Amino acid sequence: MTTPSVSLATRLACALHAAINSMLQFAARLAWREQLPAEPKRVCVWRTGNIGDLVCALPALAAIRRTWPTAELTLLTSPGKRGAPGAKELLADAEWLDHLWVYYRDELSLRGFARELRERDFDLVVRLPQNMSTPWLELRQLVFLWLFAGIRHARNFAVGNLLWLGRGPARALAKSRNIEHEADRLLRLVSEYTVTAHAAEFPLPLTASLKAEATRVLDQHGISSENLLCISPGAKRSTNRWPASRFGEVARRWIEDGGRVLVLGSEGDHALGKEIREIAGPGATNLCGQSPILLAAALIQRAQLLASNDTGAIHLAAAVRTPSVVPFSARDAPDRWFPYFSETTPEHSRPIVHRRSPACSPCWLESCPNENRCLTEIPTDQVWESARAVRDLRKADSPAPRIAV
Repeated sequence: MTTPSVSLATRLACALHAAINSMLQFAARLAWREQLPAEPKRVCVWRTGNIGDLVCALPALAAIRRTWPTAELTLLTSPGKRGAPGAKELLADAEWLDHLWVYYRDELSLRGFARELRERDFDLVVRLPQNMSTPWLELRQLVFLWLFAGIRHARNFAVGNLLWLGRGPARALAKSRNIEHEADRLLRLVSEYTVTAHAAEFPLPLTASLKAEATRVLDQHGISSENLLCISPGAKRSTNRWPASRFGEVARRWIEDGGRVLVLGSEGDHALGKEIREIAGPGATNLCGQSPILLAAALIQRAQLLASNDTGAIHLAAAVRTPSVVPFSARDAPDRWFPYFSETTPEHSRPIVHRRSPACSPCWLESCPNENRCLTEIPTDQVWESARAVRDLRKADSPAPRIAV
């Protein structure tokens, strides 16, 4: 089979993207000319975002911890505004992390922020930049860390796409055959100076007490994990939401085949969970608003399958090696935010992603003017058949396909 040719626009976009990142790396080398200390005593990792952003950063964090096992490790992070889910909900009990420093962007004082960075006296700041960062933001943070915060060493100033130039260049780059998964991108950024394992690690703090709590929840509702389907119908953006009524139909068919269903999500997803339960019947239990992030991860770990939108739950499922079936929005480039798997992931634990590619994709919009065509065109029957196939293949411990486009 012949390999499809790459357009001139895509080649130019890839060259521009590489050149910008090379210039950012050069600027960092000029600012911090001294050699990186072999055994830094205090290391700060700066990664912002919500649950999915942080789960995708876990392999890079694990590599940093493995490289400097005795260093005092701090995670500097922000979920955005106060009340948004983030590292507090995910990593507060992580024993491999020494300090969790959470700030909120709308409450941030740059002068106080710089002063506290100086007082903490970090030997090294490792940035794990967001995929959507811009060159201007990267340079601003470089100058802030170097000039105002007086950081001794800092690494990793990079942009992940070209959206800041407009959708045309960003779409051209998205058509490249070299798009990295976010977890792989962050691992690559730290691989120059860290020891990375053969397979990405996701050190979620799923303690014995959390697993016991998951068992208690299942026992309370009379649910066995042998034929359990978890559903996560929420998403931060409307452009990522497959209709709840279709999740309800998948749940109804799963229950008719002898299974049970748990609907997981935040308090804001409770109405979606209620709609799914009304369609699916008494075999579905709505735990939206009653399942904190790590408890949800422990419950997903016990399930045969997760059916979910593009949201943090799919990354939790990948971390605990539970397969997922995902009707995936085309608002972003393919692959980057798919549920993660590697060559060491057992075949029967790999995800199946359903993604359409209409002419308007990727759009990077927060709301869709075309009634979410890329999602609504994914039929219920297709998602159900994938769910049933994964269930049967897991029982047989046989390979499952990964991507259904």
